[in-house]
Amino acid sequence: SSSPSSYWGQRFMPRRGHVGVYYATKNYLIVFGGITNSHHYRTTTTAGTPRQPAPTPNDDDDNYDDYESKYRHLNDVWIFSLSTSQWRHVPLPNPPTPRRGATGWIRSHHLYVFGGLISPDARGEMR
Repeated sequence: SSSPSSYWGQRFMPRRGHVGVYYATKNYLIVFGGITNSHHYRTTTTAGTPRQPAPTPNDDDDNYDDYESKYRHLNDVWIFSLSTSQWRHVPLPNPPTPRRGATGWIRSHHLYVFGGLISPDARGEMR
């Protein structure tokens, strides 16, 4: 039986700076990583009113630590079926370091991710 995280129809978290690759063989859009506003993890206030989006920072902002407190780097993989218009999360046993601004491509049915800016928590990490 499939785990709940492998079902189609899951809710995709908004993000930017992600890798987006078209996989023609399956008619899928594959998304890796990126960065999201921390408010996307909780979309309503305790009073039940919708939260307002956090301001979008400048990527060249000198106050990187403040930037990181408002935004979270991601290292998840999602597939969007262009045939059914549904999302599916793909759990990875050993995902790459969370990052934004990377580039990616598909070759021989594998997604490759290169470069990008990593989370300050992972600075100095080598894989």
